[in-house]
Amino acid sequence: MASISTTTLPELGALFVAQILATTPRITRDSAREWKHYTRRTGAASRSRRFTLVWEPRGRFRGGYFTNSAVECVAGLAVRTDYVGKGEHIMEMINDDWLQLRDRLGALHIPITNGLTYVAEEGRPTEYVDPGSRSTISPDAFQYDLTYEIRYQQAGG
Repeated sequence: MASISTTTLPELGALFVAQILATTPRITRDSAREWKHYTRRTGAASRSRRFTLVWEPRGRFRGGYFTNSAVECVAGLAVRTDYVGKGEHIMEMINDDWLQLRDRLGALHIPITNGLTYVAEEGRPTEYVDPGSRSTISPDAFQYDLTYEIRYQQAGG
């Protein structure tokens, strides 16, 4: 029997960033033809699909897999994404991105090699408003959290 690999949130983050960057959006508009990762916000959104990962560790997954060397954990993940534009087209793009990324991240689910056990959408995409910067953001620029539940194998037992 093959053993289950373990991982950490930073390792999953690197795996997810690479997968998102390799994703070709199905709905495009102007500068929104590709994903661009950032680790530190540098002013208002200037283009759609700039993103960063925001993790919410939630501990052990009740009823999940565990051994003497690994335990299944759960975390919330928000892919905080900039969008620029107006109207229904933007909401259609946001919702499609949310579902497409669920499928792309879920395709990485290979517990034996990378420790990822589950990816599912969580809630609905919600607008993120940073109270300290809202006055500097263009009326056409938004940040949305595309939210997911992530389960993974972590070392420990």
